[in-house]
Amino acid sequence: MLKVLSFLGLLTLTMAAYAQPFCVDHGPYLQCPSIDGMTVYFTTSQPAFSYVEVRGGDCATPRRYVPCEAGLYMAYNTRNVVPLTGLRPATAYAYRIVSKPFKEFRPYHIVFGDSIVTPWETFRTLDDKATSLTLLVLNDVHGDADRLRRLLDIFPLKGVDLVVYNGDMVNYHEQESAPYGCFLDVSTEVFARRLPFLYLRGNHETRGCLARDYAHYVGTPSSRLYHAYYIGDCALVTFDTGEDKADSTAVYAGLCDFDGYREEQARWFAEEVMTDVRFQQAKHKIVLMHIPPIITPNIPAGEEHGNALLHRLLVPLFNAAGVQYCIAAHAHRYGMYERGTQGCDFPVLVNDNHSALLVEITPQGVATHIINDKGESLQQRRDQ
Repeated sequence: MLKVLSFLGLLTLTMAAYAQPFCVDHGPYLQCPSIDGMTVYFTTSQPAFSYVEVRGGDCATPRRYVPCEAGLYMAYNTRNVVPLTGLRPATAYAYRIVSKPFKEFRPYHIVFGDSIVTPWETFRTLDDKATSLTLLVLNDVHGDADRLRRLLDIFPLKGVDLVVYNGDMVNYHEQESAPYGCFLDVSTEVFARRLPFLYLRGNHETRGCLARDYAHYVGTPSSRLYHAYYIGDCALVTFDTGEDKADSTAVYAGLCDFDGYREEQARWFAEEVMTDVRFQQAKHKIVLMHIPPIITPNIPAGEEHGNALLHRLLVPLFNAAGVQYCIAAHAHRYGMYERGTQGCDFPVLVNDNHSALLVEITPQGVATHIINDKGESLQQRRDQ
């Protein structure tokens, strides 16, 4: 009887979903920015065949982008990730989504419903000759979409090149809808249709039965959750710092190997990033990571494992590579740790969980300005 009721409940929900007008229900939002590409993420309310049209730059007529795997266009899906490739650096483009649902999808009989077309949105590819870069950094919102909206209102986004979410934007990932309700829908509404964001995984994004679906919602230009972005004079290196406690901690149930993963990233930084001519020639070398590579004063006993390992693995490499600035989060408390702290040859700025951080990287150095959600200025300084 319970199985019958469960089936009837699922059938009712399915019928209700199909009774709603077909639409793009989440997104579009921009990911994976590069000098020659961008990726559009969105979902549809019903399984559909969707693609993105792009105009601008050298596209005299709209160019169609359709994800294709092994000869098959992606179809009869609701979650869409559409890479836009072959674009020009520092160029404005417009894009829109075209999508049509399926009335029937059988082996030799496919019937489409009416297509929908979204309004044109605009974006700009990264500038390979940029001499400055402006970031807006937010972190540790823990699913509070209203707080996120307030923080996004603190600084004007007009002059911002990239928004950075530096981890713990969700509390746990136990429902497919969680990332949308926690931060993606607000981001789409406020800026992410036209301005891409970088998303660094925090320790809370690793928790929950759906934590392994993280890459379905956000991405980097590579297949890894850590990446090096080269934007004109700036090398921006992002890390995926994992959990704060030891892998053997009972609550993880033996289901993680973050120590090995952090060692993998240290090798990547030493063997790929530090040897890259673009990194070596970059005037500014900035690192972003959720867990700081130092032990901050308010870490509870037993939760310093991640900080300590990151310090041991990465700080000697950062010093050798000439890293000029590290921006971190996680502590829920503002901290400005000057050069020389715990052996770091660079300052470490830890943003708290109720503030927006504006980072302006210019030929004159790195300027930072932090304002909390009460309108109070916590820091305003420039480092050479």
